[in-house]
Amino acid sequence: MSISKVQELLQNKGCVWTVSILMVVGVVVSSFAQCGRQHDVERAGMSVPGAVVAQVGDYPITERSISTQNSQMERMYGQSVDNFPPEIRVQFKAGTLNSLIGNAFTLELAKKYGVEPSDEDILAQAEKATDDQIQSYKTQLIQMKKLKEGATEQEFQTAFKSETGKTVAEVKQQVEDELKQNLQSPDLRVIMAAQSISVPLLEAVKKTVQISDDELKKSYDKYVFKKITISKGDTEEVAKKALAEIKGGLSFESAIDRYSNDQPEAKKKLSESTTEMVRATMDGVPFYAPLKDLKVGEVSDLIRSGSTVSIYKLVSIKSDLPKDFDKKKDEYRQTALASRAANKLQTELKDLQKNGKVIWKSDGWKALYDYAQLSTEQLDGAKRKEKLEDILKQAQAAAESSGVDSSRTANLLAYVVFNQIYEQASPAEKTKLADKRIEVLEGFLRDSEDVRVRLELVKLYFDKKDAQNFTDELMRAADANASHTDASGQSNFNEINKYLKQGEDAKLIKDEDKKIIEESQRSWVETKKENDKYEEEARKQAAEDAKKAAEEAKKSSEKKPDDVKTREEFNQSKNGTTEGKGK
Repeated sequence: MSISKVQELLQNKGCVWTVSILMVVGVVVSSFAQCGRQHDVERAGMSVPGAVVAQVGDYPITERSISTQNSQMERMYGQSVDNFPPEIRVQFKAGTLNSLIGNAFTLELAKKYGVEPSDEDILAQAEKATDDQIQSYKTQLIQMKKLKEGATEQEFQTAFKSETGKTVAEVKQQVEDELKQNLQSPDLRVIMAAQSISVPLLEAVKKTVQISDDELKKSYDKYVFKKITISKGDTEEVAKKALAEIKGGLSFESAIDRYSNDQPEAKKKLSESTTEMVRATMDGVPFYAPLKDLKVGEVSDLIRSGSTVSIYKLVSIKSDLPKDFDKKKDEYRQTALASRAANKLQTELKDLQKNGKVIWKSDGWKALYDYAQLSTEQLDGAKRKEKLEDILKQAQAAAESSGVDSSRTANLLAYVVFNQIYEQASPAEKTKLADKRIEVLEGFLRDSEDVRVRLELVKLYFDKKDAQNFTDELMRAADANASHTDASGQSNFNEINKYLKQGEDAKLIKDEDKKIIEESQRSWVETKKENDKYEEEARKQAAEDAKKAAEEAKKSSEKKPDDVKTREEFNQSKNGTTEGKGK
């Protein structure tokens, strides 16, 4: 936690440390209410668990647990999720849901290895997290000059209470009480339990893996590659074409210069650059695994990472074995075993997430989870498009049949997914998608106001010569833009005027409706004038304050205190006194 974040949190004394420490162990719940943040409590639905959206084995995922995780992240970022752009909001929500489902699968996997955390285990982990956070705060008090280096424990205790309004003991007791209460809720316990088992689970998996001396030595091999990275256009098709030409006789270096989208190093051709990868990386990242089997001089098949497709040529393999390998082989083995255990755990968890059973109670959240999983799959362009179209279909169906929260999420997801499909479409395909685009935008705007999206609808209705909807959306856009007097608002204002003129010329807008929109635009101009005037006055005042501060600082530095003499005056006085004594 940064110093500025601590300072911000300390403005709300008495509850800050409970909140901060609970964030470490992943459970911010009733502490918000104790801090007077009733709005956050109501928004997160913390008084009751809320609807169960999914069930993984014995572990429920509820609307409350999703809101709890979102609230944590909002506090970290210092703003509401709703203030983020739609694409970021979807990523945010999808990441939260994916994490919660992952927690449940982690607990399911842990059972296989005989690891099931008790309440005592969870509380012990939380106690350690509390102690670590308190010690971290001590360091930050020193950095803020509110506690001296080498301060005694009593001095720290005094400073802690002065800053937080509570003693360390009181904070620790409050955290423990909160956690004990939250442990009684199955959905919140999932979050805490998953975080408390990471170390014992890894140790349990570690006992199931082995590594021979030869494998241990090979783990230090360093592979040197040249590569072609395709990240623009239809990456799959471009990469296939490049690989076919290489197989047909084109040199790999020529293919790099022709096809790769990587940036060359300074004063080097792109084909002269190499990239190194240790064996451990290829062991730990599934899509790199095929590279381990290459022989020097061989070229890989297509390696997919998200939307990027790469082709590798193995240039050389060199050993990077530590000089003290024989002496410290056991230590290196333990490190390798831990890495191999972590890779095994990650692989098993990923497989469980892909093939394990999730009982969904909400179609909207299921669509969001499918979208989250999409980023983990290495799909070519056609398969990805097919998957996106299926998620769009799910989201739109859920938006019509789900509860408020799920419906809102589904409409947001539909908007983001459709945009991804639309961006990859050809001009002819975009024309065919016009009606679907209107449908998706209208769904999004039922739950979220966005002037830019309104103006997209205005254009679509103008192109269709739909006078009524064109006018209605232009009115709504002008009304929604009323408070946006920044650069974005100015751009919206100009575009509204443009469509107003186009609508008038095309006889799509009635005189009385035109007057209403023009009045909204005039109101915007007046609001902007007032805001500009206020901002200009604020700038002048800030400049004046800065000038005064500089003048005061200058006067202060030039002023000679009466009781302080210059070196010359001091010497003269000293000499005069000495002479007087001599006489």
